[in-house]
Amino acid sequence: MQHRPLTQLLTRAESCYKAWSQYHAKTVSLLMSLCNIMAQRTAAINNTNDAKEFIDTPRLVYKQGLAFGNVLQSLNTIVGDLESILFDLQKLELEATNWITKESNTMIKRATETVPPPLSTETLIQVAAIQPHDVHRYIATVHFMLRKEFEYKQAWLDQLSEYTLRPEQLDDMVQQWDQQPHIRQTLLDEISERIKLYKQVYKVVTSTD
Repeated sequence: MQHRPLTQLLTRAESCYKAWSQYHAKTVSLLMSLCNIMAQRTAAINNTNDAKEFIDTPRLVYKQGLAFGNVLQSLNTIVGDLESILFDLQKLELEATNWITKESNTMIKRATETVPPPLSTETLIQVAAIQPHDVHRYIATVHFMLRKEFEYKQAWLDQLSEYTLRPEQLDDMVQQWDQQPHIRQTLLDEISERIKLYKQVYKVVTSTD
């Protein structure tokens, strides 16, 4: 029943993307916090109204600087979490490659059999089963997409100091960051549908035994 561990393997890859999405949402929130801090800092420095004499501007700017540093530290921590997901996907891709080798050996063995296997529950489940090559293709593609997106985000982070010079530039960066241009949602939806279909067929077929 190799279809079950294969589906579990693909489910783990799907879980990796779900974790990525959660971390991504946190990074967006942190970047928006940076936008707010920079806007407040700019307003404090450029404050020319009558209330300025009642505001300890240097102290306020200092506190905003501390808040900025804390947000950056949290952002770097989450970026590390995103990178760890890539290592997990790399391992899953290797496991999927090993399954292709096993499948090739199984096919060679079946080719030597003269009598076809009888129709069984296992045969019916195989109709919805996700084949090793498909599992590998899905996982490899998810790994590739997220790695490209990670490199894209890393490039933005390398320029973060430049974008924080002006609040409007940082706002633009956050919008670009949030779009995740390297991720194909249609493929992720397809993976979810394949997993769901297999589980439904497996449940129906095995419940009639």
